[in-house]
Amino acid sequence: MPLSNLVLHAGRSPPLHGCIKVSLYNRYKIFLLGDLPLPPIYRSFIMAFIKTIQMEQLFQLFDSIELLEPGLKDYLHTTLQRVEVNKREILLQEGKIDKYINFIESGLIRCYRYWNDKDTSQWFMKNNDFFLSVGSFFSQRPAFDNIEALEKSIIHRITFGQLQYAYKRWPQFNLHRAVILEKYYALAEVRGNLRYLPAHEAFAYLMEEQRDLLNRVPDKHLASYLGISLATFSYEKNRYLREK
Repeated sequence: MPLSNLVLHAGRSPPLHGCIKVSLYNRYKIFLLGDLPLPPIYRSFIMAFIKTIQMEQLFQLFDSIELLEPGLKDYLHTTLQRVEVNKREILLQEGKIDKYINFIESGLIRCYRYWNDKDTSQWFMKNNDFFLSVGSFFSQRPAFDNIEALEKSIIHRITFGQLQYAYKRWPQFNLHRAVILEKYYALAEVRGNLRYLPAHEAFAYLMEEQRDLLNRVPDKHLASYLGISLATFSYEKNRYLREK
């Protein structure tokens, strides 16, 4: 198959027989036309190109902090593993060691613990968020957390050892670590304080900062996240929606 059959197409596409479609910055689509098998050299080129596109969100985030050195970017490009996760798939169980730090390309992830045998949501992460079990990953000891996918998700992940190598080999990358950790430590403090707020204030925060979760997360998980009962959550939810 000639390489000219790799076509960049903008906008809506006509139905094409035997095409492979991949998202490109939500504006363009790649169409690989024809039914003949690709020669290995073309296949390798196209797969590498597709992987670059899929990881673009993550690299844009890093570059917004400081431009990555070319060698570091190449290392991350080849090291990061892209994983498609099914809805309700368990990514980490209590008692297991968290081996990965993850970046969410798309989807929704929940962390929860059992307090007095009660499932209690700790956080929710979505597109462009990082997630991990902090205590387990950085100490490489068993986790107290459980992490699950609430939606079908696509994540990019790297192991503890691979990440430590990047910090040592490219010290510049420690700036990215500091900025990202500061953001999530601040968010963790806010989440911890939610459980001490009056129910109406906690729910108001949820609506102001994470309103989209209302249609994506079961009420029971949101109630435990705010530290209130399901009945109280339903009351506050109905009152808030009536007033708005």
